[in-house]
Amino acid sequence: MENRKIWTYDIEIFPNFFLLVALNFDTGEWRIFVLETLNDLRIWLKTEVKVLVGFNSHDYDDNILRYIISKKYVSGEDITHSNLFDFSAKLTSDDKSFRKFVWKELIKKIPFPFQSIDLYKLHHFDRSFTGLKHVAVMLKWPLIKDLPAKWDEPIDDLEECLFYCVNDVGITNALLTASQKELRSRKLVQDTYGLNVISKSRTAVGDTLLTKMYADYTRQNPQWFRKQQTIRKGVPLRNVISDKVKFTTESMQIFLEEMKEFISWPHKDGGFHEDIRIGDTSYTIKEGGIHDKNKDVIWESNQLYTIMDYDFGSYYPNLMITLGIYPAHLNDFLPLFKRIVDQRLKAKAEGDKSTSDILKIVINSIYGKLQEENSWLLDRQAQLGVCMNGQLYILMIIEALEAKGIKVIYANTDGWSVYCPNERIEECNKICQEFADYFNIPLEYERYDRFVISNVNAYLWIKDNYTKLKGDMFTTNPDLSKGFNYPVVSIALLEYFINGTDPLETLHNHDNVLDFAIAKKSAKKFRIYYRSIVNGEYTEEEQQKTNRYIVTNRATGKLVKVDSETGKEYTFPNANRCMILNDCQDINPKSYPINYNFYAARVWDDINKINRNFQTVLL
Repeated sequence: MENRKIWTYDIEIFPNFFLLVALNFDTGEWRIFVLETLNDLRIWLKTEVKVLVGFNSHDYDDNILRYIISKKYVSGEDITHSNLFDFSAKLTSDDKSFRKFVWKELIKKIPFPFQSIDLYKLHHFDRSFTGLKHVAVMLKWPLIKDLPAKWDEPIDDLEECLFYCVNDVGITNALLTASQKELRSRKLVQDTYGLNVISKSRTAVGDTLLTKMYADYTRQNPQWFRKQQTIRKGVPLRNVISDKVKFTTESMQIFLEEMKEFISWPHKDGGFHEDIRIGDTSYTIKEGGIHDKNKDVIWESNQLYTIMDYDFGSYYPNLMITLGIYPAHLNDFLPLFKRIVDQRLKAKAEGDKSTSDILKIVINSIYGKLQEENSWLLDRQAQLGVCMNGQLYILMIIEALEAKGIKVIYANTDGWSVYCPNERIEECNKICQEFADYFNIPLEYERYDRFVISNVNAYLWIKDNYTKLKGDMFTTNPDLSKGFNYPVVSIALLEYFINGTDPLETLHNHDNVLDFAIAKKSAKKFRIYYRSIVNGEYTEEEQQKTNRYIVTNRATGKLVKVDSETGKEYTFPNANRCMILNDCQDINPKSYPINYNFYAARVWDDINKINRNFQTVLL
């Protein structure tokens, strides 16, 4: 047992070739297995593997292993390239009967002597269909390489296949390193509650843990209560709006009465949607939450005015508790929910961050499941009760502040911000706290030096050396499932707004050329070409489907894609002068003809758009 380790792995199967490559996560040792060494593979799995980590491995690679180690094929003599390929092809098909066979005859009957982890499911990439090559781009992996041959044709260059597979395992290993925090939380859930959630997404962890908690609390069988739902067609908003909601101005009173007359329907255009104006700011009220319409503006504290930001703590959970909101078919839900919230607050107060974080996942998953079609928590009236009252509470506060001449400059789902005269900060805090006490919801507030708003979903708070940000515009480490578009622009943008650094200075001092890159994956119907002049002659080289490139300051080459069906040609974004960096072993930007002015222009576009509405004391 002491010799068993953590390995990352990948399998490639062609009609004439089987390959498994594995990398020891701790020592860096490599293992390679082919058809002729399947018995060695079985021994390795039993004696040296403690944890096997893959990417989309639960649905594919793991089942290939089960097929190989199943009792029917113990000698390896009956396994050929042909039947391995046939099994692989069926495994990736839409054959439902075959999937049932795999579940019944392999997954249920052949337990692994090791733990299996699928990073694809852990990061919920199955929701966004994020592939390993995209992850490689996001991790700034040096080599982006597509499969070197068609999967359903015999492969001639076996060394090229090995090179490809080794690279994929390296990417998986890097993703495993980046996933340690997520895996530690899953391990804690597993050790504390006895639940195998090691490869589950955060959403799935929350649902699995909540199911166990509800089953233990009510002593009911999950197979029964997870089939329950409260199905509603039209929901009159009058039935969900709290009696605590009251407005003082005539316009808001009219708005409230009109809202109460509205019936919300579950179809696409059946939800409530209204734009209102309080003071100088317009707000959009929808069933997804409140948002102001301010955009492209900077607010700055000074000797006369201060930016104050207010947030309700754990707003939606507290709304459920204080308003007694729960799915109508789960009578015992609210006492359990309150217990979970109390347990989290206790863990947080005692410095037990791990337990606090786990319970936070459970708590935060609940509101969304109130409106999720396939969830056992489904009850649209409960969801609307949380969301609509949450918005109305914040509107009550905004109305009161504006009536006192205190300017509200921002509002979102659980908070609001004001630009307050310095001598009135105490008064503003008191007004907000009185409402918080009236709603019985904890209030948090903080002063900031600067508030940069692009839109309600992209903003930057600055205070001393502390920043709080949201949105792709200001994010320097993009989400692994999102697009990759020269993050160096966001780096320069942040540096400008925080420290006033000229964007060109930031760009010239940056130390990783991959942050200048643009990455695009093309559909199968396109053929990709890189056209350039080499030694005075025109060349056209066909490229892979996934490409990473930088914008250059000279005519290095042009990247295009051609529709195989229509022959129509398209140039990739900003790729008239570009250099492909699919294989980038040297990350020093000085080694490349980067068009710094292009990237600086992108930064200045955002800066100028926001700076034109710079606000200080001139109100």
